Amino acid sequence: MLVIIAAVAPYHALDNVHLAVVPASMVGIYSLAVAGPPLRTYLTVASVIGIMAAVMSATPLQHAASDTLRSGGWVLAVALIGEASRIHRKYVAAIVERQNPRQPHHGQERWRSAGGSWGRALCCAKRISHQARRRRLRHTGEWVP
Repeated sequence: MLVIIAAVAPYHALDNVHLAVVPASMVGIYSLAVAGPPLRTYLTVASVIGIMAAVMSATPLQHAASDTLRSGGWVLAVALIGEASRIHRKYVAAIVERQNPRQPHHGQERWRSAGGSWGRALCCAKRISHQARRRRLRHTGEWVP
């Protein structure tokens, strides 16, 4: 964000077209929202809108308040879209992880390395056997090795 502000400030100071830098700023805010934690996103958005309001209120233009409201709304909307994307991506990743756990259970890696369908069959047989032992422990209180 600081890089974008450093690039945008001279552009506005030279009185170039002010709307030309909006897409780059919105991409930066979206990227911040998707990649970072929510607290950082909300604090950054609040500070961006605060700086925007301070700078625009310092100008003697009549329409500065409406421009601040409009621009702040777009900044907030893009940040919320980025947050929604991040939350959705985490949700999908959790579903995929439940379907295909990354970390093998204790002892399964050795059986998987046997290779082919025999390796999968041995891995499944060991897991089923372990589940049956846990079930028996839960119901009767005795552990069968």
